[in-house]
Amino acid sequence: PLFDGQDKLLEERVKNVR
Repeated sequence: PLFDGQDKLLEERVKNVR
């Protein structure tokens, strides 16, 4: 995917978005 190590950061952001 485009996010290699940011996928983890994205997951954390998704949690914040919720």
